[in-house]
Amino acid sequence: MARAGLYLPCEAGCEIPFFRHVIADLGDSQTLELDGGLSTFGAHLKGLQRILDAATDDTLVLLDEPGSGTDPAEGASLAVAVLNKLSRTSRLTIATSHYEEVKEATLASDTAQVAAVEFDLQSLQPTYRLLWGETGKSNALHIAAGLGLEPSILAEARIALAKADANAEVDASGAIARENRAKLASALDEECDVQLARRAAAAATLEETRALFDEVRSKSAHLDLRKQIIRDDANNEIERKIEEARELLAACDTREDVDDVVGAALPAGWVVDASGEAVPGDSLDSASSRWIPEIGTLVVVRQLGSAEAEVIEVHPDANEITVKLGRISTRVSLASGVSKVDVSKTSWRR
Repeated sequence: MARAGLYLPCEAGCEIPFFRHVIADLGDSQTLELDGGLSTFGAHLKGLQRILDAATDDTLVLLDEPGSGTDPAEGASLAVAVLNKLSRTSRLTIATSHYEEVKEATLASDTAQVAAVEFDLQSLQPTYRLLWGETGKSNALHIAAGLGLEPSILAEARIALAKADANAEVDASGAIARENRAKLASALDEECDVQLARRAAAAATLEETRALFDEVRSKSAHLDLRKQIIRDDANNEIERKIEEARELLAACDTREDVDDVVGAALPAGWVVDASGEAVPGDSLDSASSRWIPEIGTLVVVRQLGSAEAEVIEVHPDANEITVKLGRISTRVSLASGVSKVDVSKTSWRR
């Protein structure tokens, strides 16, 4: 119509593509010839093959019920595949179909649109009005009733249709349930694998922890045993040293002998001060050099024993003092061991 310059039943502003070729597969091409005879499906299939071979980007393709004449499920799948192929090769394809699978595939497509031809159920006549975006119904039972088909047959057909719809819903529900169960089983298998891997890792970690604990406990017991052995050896050595000191002290006759025994027992660099305490030698020297007694101070001079003596003279330049012990007066060095007497502890003697 557009190429002939005829008016088109469309709104203003519509554009019509230019087609160099129009190819179609319409009607029934079956034959009864024995030699090379074709069924309805075979005839349509040959026509579809010729169309697929000839379709180009400037071709308009018209198809009437593609995939008909065979098993509905297989025919619908074939129709969807053919239309998908033509959507990529032809400029425009217009097809009619009663297959629900074809309608659903078209609704889900980004390159196709659906439309239904309005049908008047009262007059049983088409109105030739296109309803864009809608998929029509075949209305076969209404048409059969309008054409006078026996009511009992229609009733039986309606019962069979209801059962078929119910079975389809059950099959669909069953398929969904089976799919959900399969997904759940797959998820459970994956989770089981994850948990088994975690269990194996936890078992390995536990085994390592137990081995480490046994090692630490063994080393701790060994360390405790070593500590006990060292403690026993030290106690034995102390007891032996004490026993030796007792024997040496028992053999001493004079204070000088005692000093020799004590000095030999002290660590290197230690000495005994005037009060009989063991102190580092440098501390005694520094203490003696720092402290200079005054005249009248009571002191203990180690060379004179433990008796108290009174300072009567001080010689700071020589670091010496003169002390009086009873009627005896003598001059001693502060470095030889001189310590101040605590008056608070000795006042009772006076």
